[in-house]
Amino acid sequence: MSTERIPDAELAAVHEHLRELADNDRDELVSLVGLLVDSLRRAQSGLTAAAQAGARAGIVAQAHALRGAAAMANLTTIADIADGLEHEQVPVADVPREVTRLNAIVEQAIAAVQAMG
Repeated sequence: MSTERIPDAELAAVHEHLRELADNDRDELVSLVGLLVDSLRRAQSGLTAAAQAGARAGIVAQAHALRGAAAMANLTTIADIADGLEHEQVPVADVPREVTRLNAIVEQAIAAVQAMG
C-alpha cells in the first residue's frame, strides 16, 4: 500500500510562506518551524488519543486544532482531511482509518518542514 503524498508544489508553497513569515531571517524560520512542528504533533497526538477512545467531541476538537495549525502554514492536504473529521463528514466506523491516514501525511509534512529549518 502506498502512502498518500503531499504534492511538491504544496510543500514549496509552505516553504515560501514560512520564509515570508520569517522575513527571510534564518533564526526566525527555525523558530517558526519548531512552533509548527510542536503544534502539529500536539494536535496529532490528541486526535489519535481521541480516536482510540472513540471520543467524538475530542476528535472534533483535535481535528479543529490540527486544521488550524496546518492552514496557518498552507498545508492544505492536512487541513482538508482534518476539516472532514472536524465537521463529522467521516463515518464513525471510518475515523480510526482516516486518523491513521492523516497521521502518515502529518509525519511526511513534519519531515519536509524540518528539512526547511
